[in-house]
Amino acid sequence: ADPEDEGLPITRMWRRLLLLAKFAGYEDVSPTTSAILANLYRNVGDYYAPHCDGECHGKPYKRGDRVATSLTYCRAPARGGATLFTRTGLRVVPKRGQTLFFGYRLNESSAMDDGVTEHCGCPIREGQKWVATMFYFGNK
Repeated sequence: ADPEDEGLPITRMWRRLLLLAKFAGYEDVSPTTSAILANLYRNVGDYYAPHCDGECHGKPYKRGDRVATSLTYCRAPARGGATLFTRTGLRVVPKRGQTLFFGYRLNESSAMDDGVTEHCGCPIREGQKWVATMFYFGNK
């Protein structure tokens, strides 16, 4: 696929997500290294174990580190499949077409996340869940 081809839905989505990151204060995200990955949870009972996408031990930011993630829910299950932030208890129920954005470095802070973005995909109880995941990397 040609990343310059505005006729491709994935290109338009990628550009919109980069604008979302900039709107959220991540002015330095690199369009050349940010990537969309498609994840498909096929079966009832599938889940994603608790994890951090980026640094979550409060270490200093280094140029090129992953600084944010977005999850775009392309298909939402009828039941289950929420994204749960395990250390805060925040639960996001997936809705088709919605995007969840979260970052690990607040604006110009030099410290990275200390674990509050640890999250998991809760088990799917009915239906399927398709998620387009985009990782954002800092440029400064």
